[in-house]
Amino acid sequence: MSRSKSILAVAAASVLLLAGCASSNNAYSGITPSCEPFKGGAEIDQVKVTGADGTVPTVDFPTKGDGTSQLSLIKTSQTKVVKEGSGPAFTGNQLVTIEYVVVNSSSGEVLANSKFDGTDAASQFFDSASTKIFCNALTGVKEGSLVVFANPKSEEDPNGTTYVLQLKKVYLPHANGAIQPLPTGLPSVVRAPKTGQPGLVAPSFSAPKDFQRQP
Repeated sequence: MSRSKSILAVAAASVLLLAGCASSNNAYSGITPSCEPFKGGAEIDQVKVTGADGTVPTVDFPTKGDGTSQLSLIKTSQTKVVKEGSGPAFTGNQLVTIEYVVVNSSSGEVLANSKFDGTDAASQFFDSASTKIFCNALTGVKEGSLVVFANPKSEEDPNGTTYVLQLKKVYLPHANGAIQPLPTGLPSVVRAPKTGQPGLVAPSFSAPKDFQRQP
């Protein structure tokens, strides 16, 4: 449904103010995870990830008697925290900034990687729909952590894939501050209980002549 430019401006300002109301770890308290918590496993526990900070990690796989990786046998995703960070935990439906290494789980071949020096870190949105397998693999992992997780074989991924990720930044999934009472002349801001998505209660007054904003 279309809205006037003045109402859109107020909506945009409301979203920005809500999102910026808190930046500490406390801003993440009370957020309900939208994905399942990560799970470990015997196979991923045997994976060794080594390397100095600021360098691309190396990954050593457990192998079977024929030299192929045991990770190619897993049936569900497995995650291991190699180094735990101290930032807020990933809860799903969030933007994250990551350093990464992508490895073929069957052969151990490195398929892609960032430099782990901050020059080419990737930004990625992991949600409970289109990227659910990643969302489940990371839910509960704290910002600053280095993790390794492996996905099982599938029709789309016949070899299985293992990822080493460093979560450089975990962003709030939605505004999580207290809504403040607004003065007369501004529409009311409401939020969806589950997602925190803000919206406006249709005002019963004329659009203001001058731009207004209010936390």
